[in-house]
This record gives sequence, C-alpha cells and structure tokens, in this order.
Amino acid sequence: MPDAATASGDQGAATASGYRGAATASGTQGAATASGYQGAATASGTQGAATASGDQGAATASGYRGAATASGYQGAATASGDQGAATASGDRGAATASGYQGAATASGDQGAATASGDQGAATASGEMSCAMATGPDGKVRGDMDGVDLFAREIAWIGGKHERLSIACGTTGQDGIKTGTWYRCVGGILVEVAA
Repeated sequence: MPDAATASGDQGAATASGYRGAATASGTQGAATASGYQGAATASGTQGAATASGDQGAATASGYRGAATASGYQGAATASGDQGAATASGDRGAATASGYQGAATASGDQGAATASGDQGAATASGEMSCAMATGPDGKVRGDMDGVDLFAREIAWIGGKHERLSIACGTTGQDGIKTGTWYRCVGGILVEVAA
C-alpha cells in the first residue's frame, strides 16, 4: 500500500517512505520528503523545501526561498518563487527554477536545467545535457565538454520586457569553456563573473 503524509500550517513537515509514497507540506517553513520508488514531495509556502529521492521521484517547492531536490533516475525538481533552487541528479533529470535569482542545476546524462526570471542561473553537467536561461540577466554554465548552453538577452523597454537576441553554444567547442558562466550579449555568449 502506498504511503502518504500531509502536514498543513506553519512549520509543518511531511515525510513519506516506501513504494509510490507522496508527501505534501503546506504553509510557512513547511518541508516535505518522499523517498522510495516513484515518490513525490510538494512543499508550498514561504521557505518550504521538498525532497524526493528514488527512481522517477518529483519534488516541487513553491513560494519565497523554496528549494526542491530530486535525485535518482528521471527525477524532476521545480522551485518557484524568489531565490528558489531546484536540483535534479540522475540521468534525464530536469531542474527548473523560476523567480528572481533562482538557480537550477541538473547533473547526470541528458539532464536539463532551466532558470527563468531575473538573474536566474542554470548549470548542467553530464553527457547530452543542457542549461538554459530565459529571463533578464540570466546566465548559463556547463561543467563538462559537450553541454549545450542557451541564453536570451532581454531588456526593459517601454514598460515591458523585450527579447533582443538569443545565443547558444556547446562547451568545448568554438571557444566555449567548461565551468564558466555565460550571458547572451548581442546574440553571442559572453563570459561573466560568477
């Protein structure tokens, strides 16, 4: 029988272990942890954290400073809100961070890291992986050769964000270095400080 745990309210915590377990924590500073095969963890609210580990686990944290971590095969981690962090480790994992200064990290083969929002950062390591920054002042980094990098240049014009240019490249090719942050400027990837 699948395990399920739910905690609501301020500083609540939910933990589910076992096959197909699910954990949900809602409210301020809630934490949700699901471990085991196909586990899912969701934490909503300010400073919530969600962790799912095991095959095909998914972790979602939403709100201010939320953090989502999914480890294992095909794990997905999503963090939305200011300064959220999403980390997915394992083959074909996906990490998405949306919001101001969010960070997305995907490690493992064919992983994808996407950061949207102002000053987001996306890092990918592993074969056939990619890092994408779609928001203003976003930056991308590949931590090994062969990582595809995608970035957009966006400016505030006439009361709204306008896309100015798009740049892409692959680490280890055409002068794109591994372990180096890049931002799109004038349609090319330009090195930036960490």
